[in-house]
Amino acid sequence: GCLGQAEACLRGIINLLGQDSEEGSEKWMKEFLPNLFSTLLVVPDNPEHGVLYLIRGTMNAINKYPWDKNQPFKAFALIDAIKMFSTACQEVYPYGFENLESNDVLYGSDENFIAEISNMTGTMVSLVKDHIDYFDETKNIDASNRIRMELFFTILNFGNLENGSNMKTLALTLGQEVLNNSSLSKKDREMFRRCCIWFKENNREKIVRKIVTKIGI
Repeated sequence: GCLGQAEACLRGIINLLGQDSEEGSEKWMKEFLPNLFSTLLVVPDNPEHGVLYLIRGTMNAINKYPWDKNQPFKAFALIDAIKMFSTACQEVYPYGFENLESNDVLYGSDENFIAEISNMTGTMVSLVKDHIDYFDETKNIDASNRIRMELFFTILNFGNLENGSNMKTLALTLGQEVLNNSSLSKKDREMFRRCCIWFKENNREKIVRKIVTKIGI
């Protein structure tokens, strides 16, 4: 088939991502990455290169990319990666290419594969938290609040929220920090509350509803 050619094209794209770019292209990069992640999710690993090697290459390119430190685009890109890693842990992927077995079939929820993804996800979460701390320290409260809200809802949607899990504790902390932040605009506060109420009324997971209630919604 054409898998080898597709793999080569994807490698070429990933290599380009890590190179210097025109000023102000961060927004384009952030908007492009979810589409790339959606494709990479269902491209099977090449046994010659190891587990998730194309995704690893993409994460390295994201780190090399000359992001504007005064903008939160890199943090949002990392959160998009967290969403993709969560999907990669599923027993059956939500989509795929015809006549091509993706990693859900190749690995069959292998414990080592899931552990590898969990480690990478933990690293991404730590990096996002570092961005929140950086923007707090530099008094860019709007950016830190936007990252908090995006990470909060990502955890509610994709995280392992079993009792005692780090993700449950982090979600509670993020939600409380958003609601207790006096610098949060009235518009953003109302949007956050409306989204939380929607989760509370529509999410089938009891733990998600309990988290929303516990932060004061």
